[in-house]
Amino acid sequence: MARRHLETLGIKDIQLVGRILGDKQLLNELFKFMYRLKTDKIKADKNPGGLLLTVLGLKKAKMS
Repeated sequence: MARRHLETLGIKDIQLVGRILGDKQLLNELFKFMYRLKTDKIKADKNPGGLLLTVLGLKKAKMS
């Protein structure tokens, strides 16, 4: 199920997928993120995969 969520978000990098699936805390955060995204508690206007990586601390947010 977690792998399917990552594919849905467009996260296909083998290293990122392995890191998220291999870390229990990151995995729990993935499920929390997907729940909040599907229930509209958070909004991802352009790139939900990028937002997830930012929330997990695996990518820095771009400043506009």
